[in-house]
Amino acid sequence: MVAMPAAKLSLLTFYSCLPALLYAQTASVPGCGLSRTPQPCPILTSKGYMHQNPDGSPNDQVFEPPLSQQDVACTSKAATCVNNVCNYANGMTGLGPSNVWYELKPGSPAVCGHGNREFSFFAKKGTNANKVLLVLLAGGMCWDSATCLGSTPSDRKMAVDSLSDSYQVVVGGVPQTIDELAPAVPKALKNVWSPSGKSTFETGILQSDSQFADWSVVVVPDCTGDMHIGNRSITYDAGAPSCITAHHVGAVNTGLAVQWMMKYFPSLTDVLVVGTGLKNSKATGGSGASFWAWYVQERYPSAKIRSVTDSDLAIYGPDKKHIFQNDPWGTLNASVPDKSFLGSYTAPTLPGKKPNFLTQGFLLPAKNEWFFADDDKTYYMRYITHYYPSIIFADISFLNDQTQEMIFVQTGGKLHDCCYDGCSCNAQQEIRGGRYDWLKSQKVTILRRNNLLPNNYRIWLSDQNPHHFLFFWSDFVTHQLIVNDMMTNFYQNSTANTWLFNLVNSMVSFTTQAGDSTSIIISNNLKPSNTSICLTCLSGVLGSKQGEEKCLMSWGSGESSISVAPKFKTDWLALWSLNGGDSPDLIMSQSTYRFGHEYVILVSNFPSSLLLLADSFLPARRNSRSDCFSVWNDRC
Repeated sequence: MVAMPAAKLSLLTFYSCLPALLYAQTASVPGCGLSRTPQPCPILTSKGYMHQNPDGSPNDQVFEPPLSQQDVACTSKAATCVNNVCNYANGMTGLGPSNVWYELKPGSPAVCGHGNREFSFFAKKGTNANKVLLVLLAGGMCWDSATCLGSTPSDRKMAVDSLSDSYQVVVGGVPQTIDELAPAVPKALKNVWSPSGKSTFETGILQSDSQFADWSVVVVPDCTGDMHIGNRSITYDAGAPSCITAHHVGAVNTGLAVQWMMKYFPSLTDVLVVGTGLKNSKATGGSGASFWAWYVQERYPSAKIRSVTDSDLAIYGPDKKHIFQNDPWGTLNASVPDKSFLGSYTAPTLPGKKPNFLTQGFLLPAKNEWFFADDDKTYYMRYITHYYPSIIFADISFLNDQTQEMIFVQTGGKLHDCCYDGCSCNAQQEIRGGRYDWLKSQKVTILRRNNLLPNNYRIWLSDQNPHHFLFFWSDFVTHQLIVNDMMTNFYQNSTANTWLFNLVNSMVSFTTQAGDSTSIIISNNLKPSNTSICLTCLSGVLGSKQGEEKCLMSWGSGESSISVAPKFKTDWLALWSLNGGDSPDLIMSQSTYRFGHEYVILVSNFPSSLLLLADSFLPARRNSRSDCFSVWNDRC
């Protein structure tokens, strides 16, 4: 690897513009009638929340009750902490001895989602300082008062892992246990120091017999409900009792953490950007890790950058477009920490060409190229690997993940729905197209990603159901593949540990096609599996288990396939093909008929012959982009 000079990483320089943008938006929101003067954030100590000294350190004055929600975010100072002792004199510094966990506090403008708790992240230097696990934790997703505030704190979907937290405080000489009511950095992270001196991160990917045990680690929580990509303060339900100003500033918080990593780990050879969650967490949003991979590749152009998402396929119901159409998180304003090194990476397949958003210093593509509200994550990964073909994305997911099912239903989907015209479902017609059905949506997403990203995407789909296991599953080193990865039958019967390690160490190769120096062939040394041909549509149709068919109705008086078909906005041929019979116009009675398919995922390979079905499932990409790449001609 070519050693990269340390970038000029000045927090003051980075945020000389970004806070202005952030707080300009904060000042313009209606607010909930609260003070517009920034208050000092309460500082959590072993004695409870305390008031700040002028240098940002906690004093002996108990902050009880602690600060409630704020229209303008509270302020805090930078510090470096170890064993719950913080040094505010030098701000965020580098790390000391190996295998010691540190808490890093960036200070303002970093803040949690109700504007009343300070933000921090965690890091340790492994014995291998050239390889880093950059962990962007899932924290939940919220987009209105009901999800960002909730009628009770337990209903909140922002920073859900702090909902069960409490702290000890002495008020009037009486010890009390107080529930944490605000979105905050989870206490589980702040307790990374156990009495034995060992970290609570001792299972999963970091356990002693893991192949990643010697890597350095940076863990970044999400306490803003925006998947690490937000840069907006917005008031929901202004003027109502349910009013809340949500500070969706995840891109600011994560940007400060990533900037710190790049300063103190200047010469990395490998970075695994991980989206996962805490043990027993029900948080969604691990896919946020995918949106930072390209930026890490720019900083370390010769390094292997891999991004794996644990328990979040980013599959949403059809209401997602309406929910996020006005960009409540401010994703279009999310900026990268430092633009000084942008352009360092050059794609072998696109010499001299860069994505438009890179030159402007934004984290995500322009709205007409990819937009969170309108577009599937699959197309984001395809867009990024077009310019950064060395990056490999991966998903680790589980067939019956109730947390993923929940976010699908919250955004308008259903656990069970029917597709009116079977294998020819086409969402561009005025039919449901299967988009409401969780299992159908899950399978089509997997098929589509393997089809569109053959060299830059892998998935491990298991029939177990832990929801987040990379850091907290003791079986990480021993658990074997249950459902084969589309392209990794080469690792048949391998463990999670081996599969992920081989993924990280795989190589994307670029070779010139014989006789054409301008044509680059991209390949990957992960061998494809020998996929079997499944003769039924999507491996599970028709029906699921015997006796559990849900897509049935009874024939009405005088009904036939021809007369019933318009009821379901399909044609008689599709309906007749589902039910058979001597003639489509034969009057039926006293029996049931199947009006649609149910979709199940079986423990089997995903047949390559069915990949084309995925492309007819979801709405096509918009053709309003300013530049339409030749690789996307089928969607231009």
